Amino acid sequence: MNISEKAKGIIDSCRFCWMCRHICPIGNATGQERNTARARALCASLVVRGAQTPDDIKDNLYECTLCGACTNNCMTGWDPKVFVREMRRELILEGKTPDYIMTLLENYFSKGNVYGKEICPCLNEVLQDKKSDTLVFMGEDAIYQSPESVKNVAKLLGKAKVDYTFGNLFDAGSSIYFLTGPTAEALASAKKFASYVNGFKTVVVYDPVDLSLMLHEYKEWGIEISAKVI
Repeated sequence: MNISEKAKGIIDSCRFCWMCRHICPIGNATGQERNTARARALCASLVVRGAQTPDDIKDNLYECTLCGACTNNCMTGWDPKVFVREMRRELILEGKTPDYIMTLLENYFSKGNVYGKEICPCLNEVLQDKKSDTLVFMGEDAIYQSPESVKNVAKLLGKAKVDYTFGNLFDAGSSIYFLTGPTAEALASAKKFASYVNGFKTVVVYDPVDLSLMLHEYKEWGIEISAKVI
């Protein structure tokens, strides 16, 4: 697979030492050894060395939530999420992405969200692109999967007499980045979102996944957000 030297270095640095084995929430939930971070690194190592094919580990790569628990507990100080993301990108480029992931991607590009859902009519009065200095960005999961959360936030801000805008014109790029890794499509989504939010003074981010993307990956990609992000 055509992954970076950084990703290969992280794979090679894994000592398969078991120190992160008990940390992975997926491994704990499934009881499958392959879902642990050490086993995933071992499988990735076998692919890099030609002992396995990407097809052999594609499901394993998508069973990772990229939560970072293994990163926080890695004795070598490396970040396994890096090679997982890059290998997902290569699966996309090689046309070997699992069908269930392709369904999510088709939903994203046709409906604007991985769930393939329309926005609940119950949010019509809430999600108004009105003029204000503060953008409240709820994110894809809340808007499409938990509209009640959006309404509750609106009630709270209303009682606090905060003048705000609920932004749903663009996504931050989190879902496409999660599914495809560092692709041109993920970068394009991030750039569109940054261009939109820079029309505000403050951006309040509801979903920690979106927040992490803006504070970390955006900087690596050279995408600047002039608004204050909290």
